[in-house]
Amino acid sequence: MLKTPQATVFSLPVGRGHVLYRPLALHGDLNTGYLDFRGVRLHLECPGSVPVPRDADLASLAALSSPSAPPVAGLEVLDTHCGAGAYTMALLLAGAARVTAVDEEPECLTATEANVRANGLPARLLETAPSLDAVRDRSSPENGGFDLIVHHPPVGAPGRGLPFGRLTGLLAPGGTLLATVSSLDEPGSVLTAAEDSGLHGRVLERCVLDVPSPGTNGLRSPTPGAGVGDRSPAFRPGDRCHVDTMVFRSGFTAGD
Repeated sequence: MLKTPQATVFSLPVGRGHVLYRPLALHGDLNTGYLDFRGVRLHLECPGSVPVPRDADLASLAALSSPSAPPVAGLEVLDTHCGAGAYTMALLLAGAARVTAVDEEPECLTATEANVRANGLPARLLETAPSLDAVRDRSSPENGGFDLIVHHPPVGAPGRGLPFGRLTGLLAPGGTLLATVSSLDEPGSVLTAAEDSGLHGRVLERCVLDVPSPGTNGLRSPTPGAGVGDRSPAFRPGDRCHVDTMVFRSGFTAGD
């Protein structure tokens, strides 16, 4: 069941990109920029093939600044698609006891570690892993699993469906899954899959924005008549979409 009590809705300007992430310079294959989280400016370097964050991909980062966001301080947290480390840095800044950053690209893991250190965040609280399989043992009774999992694969990417079975297996008892669900990604099927896994969700925040461009994430261009992703409908340049930040837990009740 989808619960949407008092979900915050914010809209980014039409025709403007780079609102949540501000690129500063491009030096060869190194893109530098910054983002703001809870009043702190975090600088980001994206070398080589490391994807440059798009506003659509950072919508859930903005939601984590909300007063109604799930707590982070003192928790064991899993960041499932760390990229250059924007979410990992924000989670450390919010007081996570430990953040495990996952990405299948070694260059992304290296960039995340470098950005954490460059921003003066506690690198001793960071672990990295190349896949969810590599952190499966965290769900064992001895380790207790993760208190919070933040799942934010690139919006509009083919095959982006939430792997609820794998993610719930990594959650600690009573843990929380925070995930992005966009109008480009068949949200109805996501919610059905969540219920099949025994999870119920509510929308924490909705971000309305332009359909994202492919950027450096290997997505298809939103050209006339072309979909943004394998099964999404056709979108044209200038079309708008929304990205929901959702909180999933087992046994959610209204008011949670």
